[in-house]
Amino acid sequence: MRRYLYITVAIATIVAALFTYGSSLADNSSVNKPAGNNQPQLNNDVTIIRDFQAMIAGYGFAAAIKTGSNNSHDITLTGRTKPHNITCTNQIASLIVFVDKAKGKKLCWKYHANGKDLWLTDSNKQPVEVLTSPTPIFDTDAENRWQVSLDKGKTYTHLLDATGKHIVQQGKHSGLFKEINITKANVTLTLANNKKIKLSRTPDQRGALEALYYALDGDNWARKKNWLSGENIRTWQGITCDDEGYITKINLRINCLKGVLPDVFAAFPRCKRILLNNGGRESENDNYLTGVLPQSMTTYIETTEFDLRYNDFETTSFAVPEEKIDIATNNFKPYPASSANYDFRLFIDSDVDGTGEIHEHLSCYQYQKATEGKGIDIYFIGDGFDAAHHTKGGTVDYWYKKAAEATFAIEPMNKLRKYYNVFFIYAHSEERGVSLFNNPRKSMYRYWQKNPTRGSGAQFRSQNVATAIEKATGGRPLPMDGSNRVSISMIFNSTNNGLYAGMMYSRRPMYKGEKTPIAVALNPARETKNGGFATLLQHEFVGHAIGGIHDEYGTEKSKKHPNPTTIKWGPNLDTIADPTKCKWAQFYNDPRYAHEKIGCYPGGRNFSNVYRPTEKSIINGGRKRTKEFNAPSRASIYRRTMQRAFDNWTFDYEEFVKFDDPKPKTTEK
Repeated sequence: MRRYLYITVAIATIVAALFTYGSSLADNSSVNKPAGNNQPQLNNDVTIIRDFQAMIAGYGFAAAIKTGSNNSHDITLTGRTKPHNITCTNQIASLIVFVDKAKGKKLCWKYHANGKDLWLTDSNKQPVEVLTSPTPIFDTDAENRWQVSLDKGKTYTHLLDATGKHIVQQGKHSGLFKEINITKANVTLTLANNKKIKLSRTPDQRGALEALYYALDGDNWARKKNWLSGENIRTWQGITCDDEGYITKINLRINCLKGVLPDVFAAFPRCKRILLNNGGRESENDNYLTGVLPQSMTTYIETTEFDLRYNDFETTSFAVPEEKIDIATNNFKPYPASSANYDFRLFIDSDVDGTGEIHEHLSCYQYQKATEGKGIDIYFIGDGFDAAHHTKGGTVDYWYKKAAEATFAIEPMNKLRKYYNVFFIYAHSEERGVSLFNNPRKSMYRYWQKNPTRGSGAQFRSQNVATAIEKATGGRPLPMDGSNRVSISMIFNSTNNGLYAGMMYSRRPMYKGEKTPIAVALNPARETKNGGFATLLQHEFVGHAIGGIHDEYGTEKSKKHPNPTTIKWGPNLDTIADPTKCKWAQFYNDPRYAHEKIGCYPGGRNFSNVYRPTEKSIINGGRKRTKEFNAPSRASIYRRTMQRAFDNWTFDYEEFVKFDDPKPKTTEK
């Protein structure tokens, strides 16, 4: 019994995945997708499916569906010996999709129609695998005939029954379950024939742990005391439980685990940390985990952290609701992979991707219009996002809006927002993800980090950036005087947390036949616990690209610049150590700014003989990075903004102080 269970797939993954991605099949005759896709509105099944996913999460691991004759179905939950039998006699579901083992024991998609089980096949008439193939998207055409896509909705193929006839959607209900009611203790399933089944919400933690043991060569683990014994699971080595018996931590790091992770992680609703990683240095007890990451890892993504570093996983995409994208990019730690696995990627996508209208390639959307001044154009672009990511309201829109709002979230930009035009440039990458190490990707702007473990240096094709903006905007005029750079924020598709941060580069590509100065700030599409996406964007995009501010890195122990007076330092750095004579002397002498402790601190661009205004700031790094710009930096951002917004504008210190309204920060007791 256990051996069968551990190679099945959690229904949570199977059912929820139906509305995630896609691919092509069955009669091998491709059909065009009709106008007005009803994929997200199949008789409210999206809501039902999401509820069903939540229900199965209560059971966790691997509930098996077995389809019998006469539309009879058995549901078996792990930890229970008797299956729940379901027989649909009224409003018979015209299409039931489930999972079964094909030849070679591979898990593949099947569908049940007119009393027959049929394999869902690809263009080569091979069964479509659940774990390694894009998930099918099911839909009906204008004549109510079922069709399916295996290429993310680009093309559709009709589903046929065993006699070769089209399967037609019948009645109001198109699946097995008509309604699902979830309470804290129980789940009530209402079938297509109105029969109700009540199930208890009890996770099968023991069964899930056993599945991990069987799937990952548990007999050869380095630490396995009490595993598979009759003892309470809290005594199993590496398992920590709370007072109620719920698992709170699974620590199997550096433990000789070998194989593909089974889809069991929905069985651990209170687990805070799951450690399956290695230590970075080779050990005889290293884990060797392969294959794609199971989708159930996202079931409790708000509360569960996964450390998966130094393994050999295959590229995986997780589709999560928009409100979970931030936390998901933070709670997965899959990098670095093993030294030989540079092509691994983990993508955190919106569950909206591929389900609706897509922003056209090389199109432009004005997110914000300036209400005062000439209007300063700033642009947000994305690299490594494919067409599906550009679904309206999907992954690209999510990161663009997050980046735009972060730009104006802190002083002084929150007060300067009215002077800016904000544009989103949509450009589809041929492949998802960006180039890392020696693994190039065909992304739109060819972002590439060849040594991400050693630093944050990157390269990209600035001409591609300029050309995309020119085509998307219809050649909108850009500043050509050589002093005002066009400020661009590039969000690149990588959750490669732990390897690098961001950068800003100045370039001069051709735009409308002339060399045009641009400043491109680079940010990975990932979040950190302390809101690091916004802070990094404010550092790179607002500070460097818009404000012209230089890094305030370094200490008195840093190396010295051999000839610092020959360099044109930014407005927030100086070679003069006397605060009464340096660039920001007015702020130092002004008691209204005494609370900022302005002075001359050694450390600018990592040189000890270059000085910065404050010990800590957002333009600093590491533990000295805060979430605020210091006064000289705020003044630079203000100055450059006003100079661009108004002709013949000149800086006046007292006008800036009035605008800045300096006040000590207070904390509530």
